[in-house]
Amino acid sequence: MVGDLVPVAGEDEVYAALDALGVLSSPAARIKPLRRSVRELLGHRGAEVRDRASFLYPRTAEQAVTRIYAGWHRAQGPARASGDYVGCPRCTPSGCTASRESCERILKPVGYLQALLDAQDCDLPTCELGVLIDSGDECQACGYRAAQRIAAAREAKLTAELEADQARRHQEAAAARRAETDRAHSDAHEEDARRAQAAAKTAEVTRTRAEFAAEFAALDAASVGRVTVPAPLHPIHDMSFEQEEPDYDEPAEDQAAEDPAAWETATGPSAEYRAWRAPAGGGQARRPLQPVGARAAPSTPRGAAAEPAHGRARAVGRQPPPGMAGRGT
Repeated sequence: MVGDLVPVAGEDEVYAALDALGVLSSPAARIKPLRRSVRELLGHRGAEVRDRASFLYPRTAEQAVTRIYAGWHRAQGPARASGDYVGCPRCTPSGCTASRESCERILKPVGYLQALLDAQDCDLPTCELGVLIDSGDECQACGYRAAQRIAAAREAKLTAELEADQARRHQEAAAARRAETDRAHSDAHEEDARRAQAAAKTAEVTRTRAEFAAEFAALDAASVGRVTVPAPLHPIHDMSFEQEEPDYDEPAEDQAAEDPAAWETATGPSAEYRAWRAPAGGGQARRPLQPVGARAAPSTPRGAAAEPAHGRARAVGRQPPPGMAGRGT
């Protein structure tokens, strides 16, 4: 048995590893529970009689540091020891009133690290994290290394899936950015094409105007020295050429005289109607019609002297009006 004041080989390295965690309020060498657990793990037997596997098979400083780092980081000690960690509904930034079995938050890092140094998970005293310290072989009793490999395989699988998912998301985002860029470029190309077409039209209009201006200048130059003829008082386009309607009352000069018989045949009743109207006993036939404007000669009985015209007029003028015949004057 070595006294508590006698240093143990490698304990300073273990104290430095504990201080590097940044969760202790004082140096680990001054915290009595931690100092005792570190010295016992390295094979120091103190005044307190305890049964530990490290008394028979003491660990080296390297093995002790590996145990501390593996147990602390695999249990997410940095996160669980922070004040923002919520391990149960009763956790607050100032602390937690729940029991340690029902809350995952590490409120006392010193006690947690002491339990980590004192723990012996395997039944074989020579087993340290699944490896036999006397032979260096893998421990078959606890299967710690096998569980480690399984956990590492699962972690690698999850990491690969996460990386593949991130790569797929990056590819989709890149494809979306390329599509957006292509759309923007296509819109820009279309706008450039429209502007080029408008510029070509403008150039064509300018060229046409220049050609017309040159032609008009040539015409103006050619017209110098010519006699200017004044325009008519009434331009030809202001005169009206309305066609006069022909006069159908008078026959044309080159028109031949009408035939009364043909005119009667064309305008008179039909032959059937004249036959129907004729007297049954063969009476006096009707006189043929004469054209308009032809004056018929008065019919005078044979042997009678023709009455003068002025005599007929007087006789006609002496006839009483209708309704007055037979009355005395």
